[in-house]
Amino acid sequence: FSKDEILTLYLNRAYLGAGARGFEAAAQRYFGKSANEVGPAEAAMLAGLLKAPTRYAPTANLKRSQDRAAVVLGLMHDQSYLTDA
Repeated sequence: FSKDEILTLYLNRAYLGAGARGFEAAAQRYFGKSANEVGPAEAAMLAGLLKAPTRYAPTANLKRSQDRAAVVLGLMHDQSYLTDA
């Protein structure tokens, strides 16, 4: 397997809480839309679930989930994955 194939497999199978496996299922579960349609804040919330899906699930504790997403967004900004624009 290539690195891209391994990443794709992981992103499609990772448990993200509330019975959702993979980012597409989680985007549908939490936001009611495709993973291709989520914005940066929603993507950060999904990425934040990887650390502890049950603890950071927005359905369990929205504030905790938003706080975790803010951490992820900050890290993405610090590493130049996001700009201020």
